[in-house]
Amino acid sequence: MEPLPARPGSRKNLISTPKFYLFDTGVARTLRRTSIGGLRGAEAGHLFETFIANKLFAYLSCNNRREPVHFYRTKAGSEIDFVLNHGAVLIECKLSADIRSAGLRALNQFLTESPKSKAIVVSMEPRSRVVEAEGRRIEIHPWREFCQRLWAGKIW
Repeated sequence: MEPLPARPGSRKNLISTPKFYLFDTGVARTLRRTSIGGLRGAEAGHLFETFIANKLFAYLSCNNRREPVHFYRTKAGSEIDFVLNHGAVLIECKLSADIRSAGLRALNQFLTESPKSKAIVVSMEPRSRVVEAEGRRIEIHPWREFCQRLWAGKIW
């Protein structure tokens, strides 16, 4: 997956490197010689992101949607996992059951530049909710509900 291309005069601090996802989280665990019970921290988060990537790419492929999927990362370390259709939809994966405002920093930063983008956090939270601050709206969904909404075409 390619990084989001910078527009002239915008997003000057973006890092431009490709991102690679294995098709199967089990393959990734096997290559790392890690059992599912041993997953912690960043490693578990990367596998959760890969799981969501697989769901997202499957939906796009099955529905013949050819819109670009990028990611967003700044030199300062802010990152958004999936930027769909040139920023129309932003998706951040958080392996947490309690999303706090600090975990929304990258989305808020992107929304400052692109306020019409739809921002979504896929998480382990028990139920969906919406966070609104300074005119910005961020939807937070449990991963199962996100997948249901994705396949129903409701994330766009």
